[in-house]
Parts: sequence; structure tokens; C-alpha cells
Amino acid sequence: MMEEERPLTERDATEPATHYGAFKRCNEDNARVYFLDNGVNSIGLRPLTIYGVGRDFGLTSDPTKAMKATVAGRPFHIRFGGRTDFQYIADTADIFIRAAMSSLTGAHVFNLHGETLHVTDIVAEIERSWPEPRGAITYANEPLTIPPEMDDSAIRAALGELPATPLAVGIRATIERFAELHREGRLDISDLDQ
Repeated sequence: MMEEERPLTERDATEPATHYGAFKRCNEDNARVYFLDNGVNSIGLRPLTIYGVGRDFGLTSDPTKAMKATVAGRPFHIRFGGRTDFQYIADTADIFIRAAMSSLTGAHVFNLHGETLHVTDIVAEIERSWPEPRGAITYANEPLTIPPEMDDSAIRAALGELPATPLAVGIRATIERFAELHREGRLDISDLDQ
């Protein structure tokens, strides 16, 4: 974790504490060298906690799994707490497409920023959207080992305004889709058994 409380910029030194983070950083360096050696343009994106239907793998998928568990009437424990940057999956997909279609030259790495909130805010919003069973979602006290907020001013300067679905709207849309799948008997809950 960074000692100061400010959004992480692309210029801040990163010292990943996981193999996953180290591998991501390695890919950014590989892209930079490919550009230097071969002129291959690239844009690497750094989203933080993406939520929404289809987000079902990894630690930061737990808020989405909590939404799914709520619709299925199951308790769920989010394995982290504290503050983090939440981004709605449709917004993130849109930004990836815009980045892929851009005409930027060079090897760029951009942070993505959503809404920086505490996990308690996510749980409260899930319960507002689907009140039963209230109290079935718990969370750990331990925050993620990455800075909780990203500065996305660089990507906004490069690509313009970006989509930003409000958290309440994104959670409601996610829960409604899970509910529709559940009514149709097509809600896969196998990923809830951690």
C-alpha cells in the first residue's frame, strides 16, 4: 500500500506484492520494449475492481459473486474489505474497445477509475437492490494490497470522456440480470463455492 492517501497515477512506482501483479507489470514492460524494437503500438489498461455479470474469477470478483449469491438466496463472504475503485463491467468493456480502436502511437499504460468506495457501501447497495436476505453478505476486514483509488486523468486526456455508470445503477442492472437468469433456471452458481 502507498503511504499517502491520493489516487495512484501511471507515474507512481509500482512494487507488486503478488505474482499476478508482477506478471501484469512484466506485460507492460514487454509492450514498451515491443514498441521500442518493432514499433508495435499498444495500450495497457489498469482497472481495479470490476463488477457485473460475467465477472466471476479472482479475488476482486467477490462483490459480483455476492450479488449473485443474494439473488440465489445464499450467504456470501467477500474476502476483502476497505476501500477500492469499483468499475461497472460494461463501462470497462467500452473503454477496452475504445482503446483498441484508438490511433494512439507508442506503448501506453492507463489507469481506470470508477467510484472509490468501502466494501460496506457495496453491501448496502446490494441490500437496497435486493433486500432479502438482508445480512447474508459479510466481508473481511483486510483491505486489498493495492492502492484503493486510481487517477484516470491520463486516459481521459488521450481518449476523451469515458462511460461512468453510477454504482447504484450498475448494481441494480447486475442483480436484475442475475434474477432473470435465476427465473429461467440458467443462473450458474458453481463459482459461489470458494
